[in-house]
Amino acid sequence: MADMMNSRLSLTFADGEDEFGEEITSVRHFNNVKTASSNEALTVVAEAIAQLQTRPLIELNRSNTYQLNQ
Repeated sequence: MADMMNSRLSLTFADGEDEFGEEITSVRHFNNVKTASSNEALTVVAEAIAQLQTRPLIELNRSNTYQLNQ
């Protein structure tokens, strides 16, 4: 059985384009997210944070760390 130890929320914002037309992005990480938080709840929080930004939110990720038990 695996036990979830930690959860991290990452928001990726569009910062424009470089001289070659490639998209420039920046990522903001929020560590120590409650492991019991649902994906839906994190989406609501991320959308609220995105509304406070001048740049558009283009990606939302959740990373979970598990401890593998033998």
